[in-house]
Amino acid sequence: MRNPLPATLYVTFQDQSQYEVLQKVMNENKDIILNIQDISQVDNIHEQEMRIVGIINFSNFIQIVCWSLVIVLAAVILSFSVFFLRGIFTTFRNDIQVKKLLGATKSQIINPFLTIILYGIL
Repeated sequence: MRNPLPATLYVTFQDQSQYEVLQKVMNENKDIILNIQDISQVDNIHEQEMRIVGIINFSNFIQIVCWSLVIVLAAVILSFSVFFLRGIFTTFRNDIQVKKLLGATKSQIINPFLTIILYGIL
């Protein structure tokens, strides 16, 4: 089975002249380079740099959007939890006061409350 991925060499340049020297060497040895047509597709280093900067900016934008969604989701979960617990507390407030007046034990007061909370969490 042949390797479906082409051999790749990444070269970094200090300036445009180094790129042109490499391009000249590659053109001299084009009979042994398989993907020589890729050289002519990229005009200069600035175009490559602008493409990479665009990709980095896009990934930064995506990262900001994802963090924003996480914050919104956390706020929704937190507000739902507060609403849920506040509803349980107000429901059981009167019930707890009545049970205290009737002399119920702590387990008789706490067990229904804990049961509802565990059921809600599940």
